[in-house]
Amino acid sequence: NNLAYQASAQDVSVAQARVIQAGAGRVPSLSIGASHVHTQDAAFFNFQVPGPGGKLINKPIFFSATYLNNLDATLQYALYTGGAVQAAIGQAAAGLSAAQSNFAAQRATVIRDVTEAYFQLIEAQRGTAIANQSVAVAKANVKTAEDGLNAGTLAKADGLRQQVAFANAQGRTIQAGT
Repeated sequence: NNLAYQASAQDVSVAQARVIQAGAGRVPSLSIGASHVHTQDAAFFNFQVPGPGGKLINKPIFFSATYLNNLDATLQYALYTGGAVQAAIGQAAAGLSAAQSNFAAQRATVIRDVTEAYFQLIEAQRGTAIANQSVAVAKANVKTAEDGLNAGTLAKADGLRQQVAFANAQGRTIQAGT
């Protein structure tokens, strides 16, 4: 689901298409066209020709029709490109290689990031468990100190020290939870 990984995968697909496109100069191309023209009157030339009795008369000579249909087809094939097609293919292949390298790098980055996040999660979970255990031990020490204080075997400073250790352990538990 990583967007950079998906983008680099698409870049590989685009680069593959560019290699195919660059190779198109090696194959012939065919273009076909059609047209239809309608004119009101046919085009003509007037020539003067001798008529009966030697008199000149105008004789129209038609050279177009009123309807013209034209179909054409053109086949082109490059006999010599001066290496331009091969250079374009080479450039596209280099772009494909770069895209594949970037894709592999993105894949490695995603794997590294996921692995790092996983181990950070494990570390945080274990840190929380240790902090919780530390609170439990500190709580037990406070109870032992209170019992010793009540029995008169411990000084009040020792009891206060255990209460401070318990409060610090609670603070570490809060920090481990965030």
